[in-house]
Amino acid sequence: MTRITKSISAIATLVTLLLAGCATQSVPSERLNQVAVVTSGGTNLWTLGRMPTISVVEVDGAAPANAYGPIELDPGPHKLKMKCGGNITETQVTVAAGEVYEFSVVMGGPGGCQGSLYRVRSANQ
Repeated sequence: MTRITKSISAIATLVTLLLAGCATQSVPSERLNQVAVVTSGGTNLWTLGRMPTISVVEVDGAAPANAYGPIELDPGPHKLKMKCGGNITETQVTVAAGEVYEFSVVMGGPGGCQGSLYRVRSANQ
């Protein structure tokens, strides 16, 4: 790889990180007392250029306002459809107010990758 190619790659990565940071929306702490939140966290940034990005394409049968989060969920059971590359994965989760979930990429299987969720903050934190 030439020096120019490396420089362009580094600049493109920096610009992408800055834009992603600007696009990230936070959830006010008072809302976390009432809802659970699903967010991409850093997943799409860490996979940038190495594998497909992941997004939520459906929550309880409807498209979310922001496919990359934050997505607020009322306490109780929910069905989310997540897209990773060309694959759609359905996930069922029961959430409590105050919980925070992040996207996760699972590699392998048909089509190469699948989306999943993992809890990064429990309700009693």
